[in-house]
Amino acid sequence: RFRSRLAVINLHSQLVSHPAAVGKLQPLIRDAQEASASKEEGNRFFKAGDLDAAVDCYTRALDLCPFGE
Repeated sequence: RFRSRLAVINLHSQLVSHPAAVGKLQPLIRDAQEASASKEEGNRFFKAGDLDAAVDCYTRALDLCPFGE
């Protein structure tokens, strides 16, 4: 996680000088945010014992962001 956060910070600093690239990355950023939310929702279902719902959430997260965080 630490490395991925550093990569995001590095990418952000590079994009500041290239605002046109930000628009192209917005869909990727949105997908990553939705994937993270789906993963967290899956964790809640898992803790509650609803494994089917958890798997659905984890699958949706992987569909959105197949390489993880």
